[in-house]
Amino acid sequence: SFKDSYFQSVAKTLKENDGVLSSSRYTEYSRTILALTALGYDPSNVGGYNLLAPLADFKAVTKQGVNGAAYALLALDSHGYEIPAVSDGKTQTTRENLVRFILDKQLAGGGWNFSGTAADVDMTAMVLQALAPYYKTNEAVKAAVDKALTWLSTMQKSDGSFAEMAGVASSSESTAQVLVALCALGIDPTADARFAKNSFHVVDGLLTFYTGEAFKHQIADATVDQMGTEQSYYALAAYMRLTGGRSFLYDMN
Repeated sequence: SFKDSYFQSVAKTLKENDGVLSSSRYTEYSRTILALTALGYDPSNVGGYNLLAPLADFKAVTKQGVNGAAYALLALDSHGYEIPAVSDGKTQTTRENLVRFILDKQLAGGGWNFSGTAADVDMTAMVLQALAPYYKTNEAVKAAVDKALTWLSTMQKSDGSFAEMAGVASSSESTAQVLVALCALGIDPTADARFAKNSFHVVDGLLTFYTGEAFKHQIADATVDQMGTEQSYYALAAYMRLTGGRSFLYDMN
């Protein structure tokens, strides 16, 4: 009943807004596609609206920069969705131009950023999740991913955790995104020497935020955090799927 009520609420929102979830943030479409796919619904027919159609507009998708392109790839590849044809006068989205857009935004040190000039761990990890399906077949992707992994390794803290960027405290969200990225690439985070500091690996780092009930955002926080808990649990699900020989978290084929 919860699944059905979510689907109906999305359909109602689309109907009330003539099929528009957002005119500027196309990650709204990508994330909703991921949610509906996970729940077993067809995102190409939600109350008569095709949520894949907005992702056909390359310029609109990449208006949010690397974040928009990465989420679009995750959504499209989650079930091997065919990209609809774009309307006249717009640039057609392809998987190839999304990948190229992301690669062109890689910073000299190996990471990516959401904004500003310095690389950040969260965005870099999200990009690796999106590029993972292309790692073994695209040499440019492989080179970019390997460079990013080297950079991420240098960002790991002594307890196995990660902070968004240098000079700030570790967070469950940053650590979770790295864990998901490693699992996407088939890297066992408990066995890869690049991601072990003082015998602590990424899973150890993530569990430092666990209170026995839920997850904190940062260790010093007095209370648990909703976003930190959500991301930590799906990161652990990604790890369980890797160790169980199952498909990646976002591979719903």
